[in-house]
Amino acid sequence: MVTPMDSQTVCTRTRDLLTTYGQNQPEFPAVRIVDTAVRQDGRWWYVPIIRDGPHSLRAHPFYDHLSALEVIARQELGIDVLLVPARAA
Repeated sequence: MVTPMDSQTVCTRTRDLLTTYGQNQPEFPAVRIVDTAVRQDGRWWYVPIIRDGPHSLRAHPFYDHLSALEVIARQELGIDVLLVPARAA
């Protein structure tokens, strides 16, 4: 049975996952979630993220990390999440 979630719960769980992952993968840059732009489409949650501060990680490895995080979110948290890079306003 799947427990329904709201955007706040998805943000909190995803933020915790990002923090833990970043502690274990020091090359992964600090990112923040754009809480007001999180949306659900069917079973998928679109979670916009913005890189914080300077970053030297090139795009391809960054997207590899996002893909790994999406798999972890599905397997460990039961959330189908797409981490969408966004531009800072």
